[in-house]
Amino acid sequence: MTTAPPPSSSPLATGWTPVGPEAFSGAVPSALAWVREADGLLVAGSGVAGRFSLWTSTDGEAWAEIPDAATVFPADSWGVMAKGDPGFVIVGSVCTDEDGCQTLVWSSPDGISWSQGEHAALPTCASPCELGVEEVVAAPFGFVARGLLSRPPITEKPLQEGFLLFSEDGVEWSVSQSVTGDSFRSLLPVGDSVIAFGWRNVWSTTDGLTWETTPHAPDGPLARPDQPPDGYTARHNFCDVLLFGDRIVAVGSTDLGHGNRRPAAWYSEDGVAWQEATMIGSEVDEDACPGLAAAAVFDGSLVALSHPDPDGRVTLWTSPDGAVWTEQPEPRPELGPFSGAPNLIATSDGLLAFGYAGSPGQARLWIWRPPQT
Repeated sequence: MTTAPPPSSSPLATGWTPVGPEAFSGAVPSALAWVREADGLLVAGSGVAGRFSLWTSTDGEAWAEIPDAATVFPADSWGVMAKGDPGFVIVGSVCTDEDGCQTLVWSSPDGISWSQGEHAALPTCASPCELGVEEVVAAPFGFVARGLLSRPPITEKPLQEGFLLFSEDGVEWSVSQSVTGDSFRSLLPVGDSVIAFGWRNVWSTTDGLTWETTPHAPDGPLARPDQPPDGYTARHNFCDVLLFGDRIVAVGSTDLGHGNRRPAAWYSEDGVAWQEATMIGSEVDEDACPGLAAAAVFDGSLVALSHPDPDGRVTLWTSPDGAVWTEQPEPRPELGPFSGAPNLIATSDGLLAFGYAGSPGQARLWIWRPPQT
């Protein structure tokens, strides 16, 4: 249950600077799906005129499209990126009505020059079907990616299969054959391992090939009844997960029934047993109270953004430990409007909130940097 916010607010509550369309050279992307920072370079994946495009920036304020992306990434393709010791990787897919879908991989030494890798052994499906790679992370032993394949419905619901991919060097990839009967919500590197949060179980690996599995705690934010993962709406909605010191923190919402929900967060020492966090904020209007969409760690604290309200505005929440969260009321006039869920990352010198607004969409960015003293 929420309570009234304290009178003082975090420095993060104000000082968000919008980055306008003029920051993008050439065609303005319709949305920024992800942004990653590595070696002082920001790389963003987006859509421009129906195609996958990559943008780079050194400060978040001026962005340039990678010029040869259209020749490296096929039409109708999409991918997600990570940076590890071997370099940059993008794992994605391409789907056409004629050829169906296939998984594709690319690698780069610098995030700018990309080459396509071998993909013959990776998941494919014949049309009509859907195949997407939703996340890739770097680990001490290489890279792990998660994806989902959907085939036409045999009865009333489509057949969905989750899969995990592994690469030691970012060039040669394989399917983790030891993972079956689940689909996946998130990947989290923790120490020498990677945890995959599935709809049914928690999976972990220390080599990318062999996975151990543990059922979800029945009262945790990821718990599901014994139903397929394609159509069940849980009481708890898990939107983002991150590591804060030795603690795993998840943010999302709790369903209150009749389409109403409230912001919620949880914390765990192992990703299996969870405790619900205390949420300190304004008394919620249950008909329009959005849950938390994304979180980041910056300067020893946790920061989260909510889903947009009907006006496209988001709220900002902060936490010193993941166990107690406080709503910051001021940023509503500064952040937004958003047409979809915002994203949030910590950079080397601040925070970057991004997403899109309008229909058709247009990329939106906001930068926050610590006040100068």
